[in-house]
Amino acid sequence: MNGPHRERFTRSTGTALGAAIERRSAPSAWPTYVARQPVYDRDRHVVAYELLFRGAPDATAASVVDAQAATGEAALTAMADIGLDTLVGGRRALVNVSRNFLLGEQVLALPPERVGLEVLESVEPDAEVMARLRELAGRGYQILLDDFVLTRASRPLLDVAGFLKLDVRYGAGLALGRVREQLDGTGMRMIAEKIESPDGVATCRDLGFHYFQGFVFGVPQLLTGKRIRPSRITVLNLMNALSRKDASIAQLESIIVQDVGLSVTLLRYLNSAAVGLNRRVSSIREAIVYLGMETIRSFAYLVSLTAHSQEPAELARIGMIRGRMMEMLASALGHDDPPAHFTVGLLSVADALLSTPMDVLLDELDELDDSVKRALIAREGELGDRMRLVESYELCRFDHLATAGVNLHLVRDAYLRAVEWADETSACLIPLDARAGGGRDPLRRAA
Repeated sequence: MNGPHRERFTRSTGTALGAAIERRSAPSAWPTYVARQPVYDRDRHVVAYELLFRGAPDATAASVVDAQAATGEAALTAMADIGLDTLVGGRRALVNVSRNFLLGEQVLALPPERVGLEVLESVEPDAEVMARLRELAGRGYQILLDDFVLTRASRPLLDVAGFLKLDVRYGAGLALGRVREQLDGTGMRMIAEKIESPDGVATCRDLGFHYFQGFVFGVPQLLTGKRIRPSRITVLNLMNALSRKDASIAQLESIIVQDVGLSVTLLRYLNSAAVGLNRRVSSIREAIVYLGMETIRSFAYLVSLTAHSQEPAELARIGMIRGRMMEMLASALGHDDPPAHFTVGLLSVADALLSTPMDVLLDELDELDDSVKRALIAREGELGDRMRLVESYELCRFDHLATAGVNLHLVRDAYLRAVEWADETSACLIPLDARAGGGRDPLRRAA
């Protein structure tokens, strides 16, 4: 059963992004593909997002000619078309900048209070570049040194930058040892990037890094065979009950109202601006009738996961983005059961959120459809194919998308709409202190 407002509810978009997409004369009018990667502080709060751009369907980090040099211009285009709030919410955006972009006038179009400039390692710090960096720092721009390697030529950059990004793939101690003596007394803040393992995170913390970046933060950090914590049984029982396809409206209502926190949070969310209903919903039964059982079931999953997890809020946001993106792609491509696509995307991070191996978790969720389980465990079936597609975009593996024969403009727009929706939704579901470290901007260098 679906409510009369199901289609409008699931396909709505924010005005800034929706207008930007709809006013383009053709998908190819904006050929840039954009994704984002979070930067975490020591408390695992997201404090910034690095914007990742690629300009061609077969672009990869290793094969794109001059792709990094073009990111400054791409960032300007994306910000003009979409807006920073859509791309990064209220956090700071980190953008790679080339020599040409630094020395040109376009850089001044980037708002200094919202953007950090990552100076690429290929930028030679000659007199002209150094003068420009001092000017930009004086205008309030945060200067970050990306993939920094200390040499006699690069040493002057430490005098104008506030943040240093070190590639720690080959050893954090080795990377830090090369510059440690030069950093004493400078107040330089260090960002460990390209962290690939949980042990790497712990090592970087012990070495004194202030911020952390890497896809490892979106990967479950679990022990094989780990049992489900007793505190997680309640949410698993709830999710299992919600998964029953034969549940009536009355049964679904009774399942939800048993959890008072879930009921209150769900109603608060449904009445928020993020949903944009044209009337106030005052009861769970009314919400089910008005929006449909599948919609309520999906968002009850969402609320219960976020309410019962002690993991970083960004994990829940990643699940929201994946679920929303999969749902929109399923609808756009004419596939059956968009709600099942949403469920797969959202639950793809449930193992990390609940600190439980996926196979153990799914053993407890015996009411979930087998197609959903196969997609989550082995990325099998149509749902699994869609999940791999979403993950490829998330990781900027656009070459994988090209070989899948998918319209990349459609995937890109679904990603951006999903990001905007997830940021709006998390603002309703996740406390401010968990979302943004208490609302402060840690990437602002102390005077």
